[in-house]
Amino acid sequence: IMIIDLHGYTVHQAWRVFTSRVTEAYYNGHRTCKIITGYGQIQSELSTWAYNHDKVVSCKRQDPNQGAFVLKLKKRK
Repeated sequence: IMIIDLHGYTVHQAWRVFTSRVTEAYYNGHRTCKIITGYGQIQSELSTWAYNHDKVVSCKRQDPNQGAFVLKLKKRK
């Protein structure tokens, strides 16, 4: 599992980090990513980013930690 912490980034910086790290996780053979967003604007954007990323299969908010998400990635061919 790859953990990606987006605390402290602006929304645009966080989007760039998210995109590159999820792609990196996919090419390194990870099937799961945990994304830590905290409780700001990034949290409300994350599911849109995930569903628009071509390597992401699903995005689920963690319970009870509402400031974190778990992504399932496609299997690498």
